Amino acid sequence: MRLAHRLRTLSIRDKIVAAFLGILAIGVVLGAIVQAGLQSAIEANQDVRLEEEELASANLLIKQLVDMQTGVRGFVITGRDEFLDSYNSALGPFDSTFTKLIGQESDEPTALALLEEIGIRARAWYGDWLPRQIELRRQSPEQAAALVASGQGKAQLDAIRALFDEYTRFIEGEIRTRSEKVAATDQFKGAMTNLGQEVAYLDLPEFKAFWEADAKRVEEAVRAVGKVDG
Repeated sequence: MRLAHRLRTLSIRDKIVAAFLGILAIGVVLGAIVQAGLQSAIEANQDVRLEEEELASANLLIKQLVDMQTGVRGFVITGRDEFLDSYNSALGPFDSTFTKLIGQESDEPTALALLEEIGIRARAWYGDWLPRQIELRRQSPEQAAALVASGQGKAQLDAIRALFDEYTRFIEGEIRTRSEKVAATDQFKGAMTNLGQEVAYLDLPEFKAFWEADAKRVEEAVRAVGKVDG
């Protein structure tokens, strides 16, 4: 009641000043909201970019494991050492790629746990099982062939690939979530920008100058998002 009475007793000049200050405050809030939303979008875009790199690394690791398997199988069948080139050439890159991927996932417990389990199984497979096949082939081709035919090595690799599949599904889910966040932020940003422009139609010089300056900051942030996407 007191507030309503005070508002009624304000002079025309005071009411105009109060209305102007209210509009200016709205502009400040809108600008802050848009800036915060754009920063969130930039961060989400960066996360998506990193996760896409992680997916590429996971696919490369699977390929390197398959190369190891192919090389050792070719050697067991033929006894020719050149088949081991693909096995030997994949060992070093696998370790370096895997170590890099572990570092990228250091702040994501679910992904890190999957990768640690993959690492344990993969190293046991290519560091113990495959060398056993190679050594056995040099001693007894028949026994080496029987070991391959047992399917134990294939079962180990299939289990590793299943873990990789689980890892990639997790990362793809993270990408979808962050992409949806970016899309929602873009929609909200557009709505807030339109609202600000509508308010600017009141053609108050001070507010117009403020909004134009804020719009320039928004445009610079949008360009930054575009650079991340590119």
